[in-house]
Amino acid sequence: MSSPASAQARRSGLTLTQQIFLGLAVGIAAGALVSNTHPEWAKYFNPFSQLFLRLIKMIIAPLIFGTLVAGIAGAGHAKAVGRMGLRAMIYFEAVTTIALLIGLVAVNALGDIIDPKSGEILAGARSSDGKRLINTMDQLRQGKYPDPRTSAQNTTIGVIATNAALTKAQAGKIAQMAHDGLARSINPVHTPSDGDTLYCLATGTLSDRPDLTLIGALAAEIVAQSVCRAVLKAKGLPGLPSHQDLMASMRG
Repeated sequence: MSSPASAQARRSGLTLTQQIFLGLAVGIAAGALVSNTHPEWAKYFNPFSQLFLRLIKMIIAPLIFGTLVAGIAGAGHAKAVGRMGLRAMIYFEAVTTIALLIGLVAVNALGDIIDPKSGEILAGARSSDGKRLINTMDQLRQGKYPDPRTSAQNTTIGVIATNAALTKAQAGKIAQMAHDGLARSINPVHTPSDGDTLYCLATGTLSDRPDLTLIGALAAEIVAQSVCRAVLKAKGLPGLPSHQDLMASMRG
């Protein structure tokens, strides 16, 4: 029997994962709007965020307890119970002692999108017939790049979320290091025509002292991967072919 939540998710056409990322995107957009227009409003949202974090912490122990009880009751065998207990301990240790990182990036950069591993240009400036990619840096060196764009047209914005406990200054440092991921996957990057912005969110559920070098280095890697993934998964629009569209036309 399906739960009301899953039934509702099916009716809405969105999976739970999609709903989570939609909530993240809306939250980022709302946060950016408030930050740029009425930053003094931020204090009014703080009680709700603190309440949400406390609710999550409150349900962790009952959730683990209920899951183990239900699993053990249905296992029916001592060895199965032992394996289940071992898996539960490993999972709990992983999620409570490892700094988890999640990256979400929206890409509309002025520069080319480049795969850091292969050096392949995935998206960017196109030839006059629009059927192939040209190297933006080569065009700049030859003085052939089109008219300048405005920051209203181009930007890359994203968020890095971690379960580490970070101060405001530490979160700022992680966001700063995460920009290295933009530099690895976008060229040129941080131009006057781009409004590149990255945010760092920290839930604080991990009590251990955070390793900023580790978290920042991983954040940069995740940002680079997220930029490439955004381009590879994008769907084209009329007059704006996606990476998949361009590769298909080139093969044809």
